[in-house]
Amino acid sequence: SDVYKRQPLGGLTELSERFEGGTEKSVALATLYSEVANSLNCPFINLGDHIQSSDRDGIHWEADAHQIAANILREKLEETTEEA
Repeated sequence: SDVYKRQPLGGLTELSERFEGGTEKSVALATLYSEVANSLNCPFINLGDHIQSSDRDGIHWEADAHQIAANILREKLEETTEEA
């Protein structure tokens, strides 16, 4: 199965105190997830390379980001099933 990592947190609004340091941690997760996926010989998709968190709250996606993520995951699944 594939591993994917969501985008890094964006500019946090009213939730900034609750997620203090979250932006940096969310960026670092991509490296950690990639290393784990690689060690398991598992494909890895860093969605943070393709989409960003909403400017509304810095956490959630806008509708277009959901569509982009769905397209990327669909393409990867199609590649994976073709290889099998």
